[in-house]
Amino acid sequence: MSLEENIEENIQLINKYDIFESRFGVFKILDYDLNLDERKLKFKKYDHVLCEDCNQEIEMFSLTSDYDLILKRRKAKYRNSKYVLCENCYEEVDYCRFYCTYCYDKEPDINKKVYMKFGPDFGIFKTSDYNLNLGLRRIKYMGYHGILCEECNQEINKYDFYYCTYCYDKETDVIKKGHMKFGPKFGIFKTFDYNLNLEERRAKYMNYDGILCEKCNNDIYKRNYYCTYCYNKETDVIKKGHMKFGLNLNFGIFNTFDYNLNLEERKAKFMNYDGILCEECNNKIDTQYYYCISCCYKETDVNKIVHMKFGSNFGIFNTFDYNLNLEERRAKYTNYNGILCEECNREINKYDDFYCTYCYDKETDVIKKGHMKFGSKFGIFNTFDYNLDLKERKAKYMNYDGILCEKCNKKINNYDYYCTYCYDKETNIIKKGHMKFGSKFGIFNTFDYNLDLKERKAKYMNYDGILCEKCNNDIYKRFYYCIYCYDKETDVNKKRHMKFGSNFKIFNTFDYTNLNLEERKAKYMNYDGILCEKCNNDIYKYDNFYCTYCYDKETDVIKKGHMKLGSKFGIFKTFDYNLNLEERKAKYMNYDVILCEKCNNDIYKRNYYCTYCYDKETDIIKKGHMKFGSKFGIFNTFDYNLNLEKRRAKYMNYDGILCEKCNKEINNHYYYCTYCYDKETNIIKKGHMKFGSKIGIFNIFDYNLDLKERKEKYKKYDHINHIVCEKCNFEIDKQYYYCTYCYNKETDVIKKNHMKLGSDFKIFNTFDYNLYLEERKEKYKKYDHINHIVCEKCNKEIDKQYYYCTYCYNKETDVIKKNYMKLGSDFKIFNTFDYNLNLEERRAKYEKYDLVICEKCDNEIDKQYYNCNYCYNNQMIINRCKICFIGNNDDCCSFYEFKQFLENFSKWINENNVVYKTLKVEISDYDLDEDDRREKYKNFDYILCEKCDRKYHYNYCYECFDEKIREFSPKLQDYENFYFKVYKKETNELRELKELQSILIDYKNIYFKLNKPINCPNQQEFISLRYSKRIRTGQVNTLHSDECSDCIIMDID
Repeated sequence: MSLEENIEENIQLINKYDIFESRFGVFKILDYDLNLDERKLKFKKYDHVLCEDCNQEIEMFSLTSDYDLILKRRKAKYRNSKYVLCENCYEEVDYCRFYCTYCYDKEPDINKKVYMKFGPDFGIFKTSDYNLNLGLRRIKYMGYHGILCEECNQEINKYDFYYCTYCYDKETDVIKKGHMKFGPKFGIFKTFDYNLNLEERRAKYMNYDGILCEKCNNDIYKRNYYCTYCYNKETDVIKKGHMKFGLNLNFGIFNTFDYNLNLEERKAKFMNYDGILCEECNNKIDTQYYYCISCCYKETDVNKIVHMKFGSNFGIFNTFDYNLNLEERRAKYTNYNGILCEECNREINKYDDFYCTYCYDKETDVIKKGHMKFGSKFGIFNTFDYNLDLKERKAKYMNYDGILCEKCNKKINNYDYYCTYCYDKETNIIKKGHMKFGSKFGIFNTFDYNLDLKERKAKYMNYDGILCEKCNNDIYKRFYYCIYCYDKETDVNKKRHMKFGSNFKIFNTFDYTNLNLEERKAKYMNYDGILCEKCNNDIYKYDNFYCTYCYDKETDVIKKGHMKLGSKFGIFKTFDYNLNLEERKAKYMNYDVILCEKCNNDIYKRNYYCTYCYDKETDIIKKGHMKFGSKFGIFNTFDYNLNLEKRRAKYMNYDGILCEKCNKEINNHYYYCTYCYDKETNIIKKGHMKFGSKIGIFNIFDYNLDLKERKEKYKKYDHINHIVCEKCNFEIDKQYYYCTYCYNKETDVIKKNHMKLGSDFKIFNTFDYNLYLEERKEKYKKYDHINHIVCEKCNKEIDKQYYYCTYCYNKETDVIKKNYMKLGSDFKIFNTFDYNLNLEERRAKYEKYDLVICEKCDNEIDKQYYNCNYCYNNQMIINRCKICFIGNNDDCCSFYEFKQFLENFSKWINENNVVYKTLKVEISDYDLDEDDRREKYKNFDYILCEKCDRKYHYNYCYECFDEKIREFSPKLQDYENFYFKVYKKETNELRELKELQSILIDYKNIYFKLNKPINCPNQQEFISLRYSKRIRTGQVNTLHSDECSDCIIMDID
């Protein structure tokens, strides 16, 4: 270094320390030739000494003064010095310890050694201090920087529990060692304590500060409650298990061949053990994993690790499995306990979407990364996709299992559809908005705060997204202002301007007294925001137009009422409790709100008393006075001796009643305390409370009586108002004389019937349906003395008139089973196709059965003609004439019917021609020819139709003509089609009979409109004969028959 540079650097040092040249000296290189005393003599007049070579300050460590300083002061004094030398021996002082280790080691006096090491701030640990526990030792010595043992002068480390480790290691007596380490409160863990389980050990030693092993004197940790030193030395696995788990605990040995089991098999094998030890290393096996973690970490072979971890139930994830999507991978590997990557042998976590994260992180090609993560169905989000809006992006990528960013290879969330990583790195607001929202986004400018909320909404409502010009954060369309900038702003006026724009108002203080709620609403409802004049806080329109902050701070009840309610509110005085409910209502009904004079809380108009003060009050008299006014009563315990009428007479004129015992209100419908009633367990007392002293107890053995006997028994208790069930305490209805509550709870059908009917009942078994009616009557005839027969299945009573369960019968949907129940096994079903048989064939088939039932309507078949009268009368059998219906197949009348139809059809056409003539006759001008009509109306400019009042042409009325054509066209078309169906087009001859029958069915809408009787001789003869027989036997009412009464009388005659 040149002289000029040295001078310049010295000047810098002078400026640095703000000293003059006479106050510091320069230590020359030749000064190293001087001894220490000569150097000290030369430089003692200087405050600072600088090295000529490096310009660093040279410090001198003074033994006489610096050892008086505590460690912190020494550090503070020399923190700017690069080197510190000992004044006594000139050795370098350690920067961490700040005392001379050379002088310290040479010093024989223990007190001086400690003084050198810690300064004046050190303590002497007395032998008597071993009587203190750890907490008291810490309190006593925590202010000292150092502690010395009184006995051996060795330093005591604060982090070694405040005892001398040197003396502790020399001591051989376990009692004294425990006393030194833990104080008087410690325990000796005996060898026989290993017979205890963990809970018993914990209970025995939990209150000790420390535990020492009797055998080796080492600490026993409370977490384990066994000596880990002795445990590690022990080689016998049985003894190790005994030490760790106790004698009585059930522990198992996890053998090496257990690794062949999968996780479920291991769990099944060891689930009942309290603990498991590894056969190989004797360590405890965690029951969460069921493999030895210690052995697993030591193992280097990946196949053995997987075998230990999962057993034989693991799969190899092949490279071509990346062609599968996530669901297919899950379906393939979900039943394996573990999965290994074929390429790198690393474990594949099922929760990492079934791909190898290690191989994925190594891969650099974005296509391959996407293929590994999502399978073949994934998309690359290109940079130009940012030109699309959110809907277009969704439409493009919604069917992909995953999306990767083209630029950074990061996964793109299919909720956002933009790369959040690239977005966070981008600094340009335009590009950020373009990435997030596409081309359709807006920048919210600072001057937009001048707009009110509606104007902002109108300006930005069509944008997919809005970004703040200032901070680039999203602006939510719900608010239309930047929440981030709003929260940072401190000026209250600027904050309101940002939130509401120019459309906000200051709520004046005088509005509290001058305006009521409606007037405030009318004044401020059109503003987007309202600010309190006093505190600048928002006033919410839904908080009744007052400042809640100022309201909560206010203590005066009058002012609080004015703020909240305006001038129209009332103060509920304490003396108002003397008024009854009606008087209170009359006094305060015109006020918007009422406040309690005492506690300032709202009083609800429904109650007209302060519920807050009421709940705090403990005196029953005062509570009743508050709730009901002066006119209330106390329901005394002895009032339970009165019946309901007497209680009502006593208390009916009171506005309210309170229970003497619990202070609860008594409902004037019951006149007993429901709260005390529900608490009471004694059935006699409960009945006494509910009904008074006049009650009867319905005993359980009364169910042995039938209904008449029960009525007879309790007839003498007519003076008693109520009967109570002995078992459940519910009232028993005198109509039934059994407890309906117990009956509904009961599930046993025998017991239910016993309760309802007494012992006098019989069970109608399901197999009794095999019997027909007479056999059933015969079977149950001997039980005439029994009043009731009950269905075995549904428990309903069976009527002796029918001897089948009507309830089960009505529920049954199968016609066979229904008739089986009603008629027994001796019945037969009359099938619909049996109508193809003639009468003799039907009789031969069914005459041996007592009952024959119609398949279609379930009614009984008439055995005279073997046909169903119900279906016959209601014509339920389609495509059959009545003669065929009763079996006269040899004389079918279909051809006669058709001939009759053709005659009727011709007659109908002729009749309709007459109708047209009558229509013409009704309006006489239609009788005139065309010339006569023209002559008659030649002088009229305008002619109206008499029938429809529309304009009339001289020939005819167009409107009436069109109406008739529209009316008859479809009908005429139907008849024309029908005519061509009946006659053959080629020969113009009538078709065959079978073809005509099918045509009649297809055109029944035409056939049945010909309301003329079919004059078939066979049909008429049959009907006359049938009805004459039914009338003679009294089976028909001629007033309601479907035939002419005169004809029936003629037939009878």
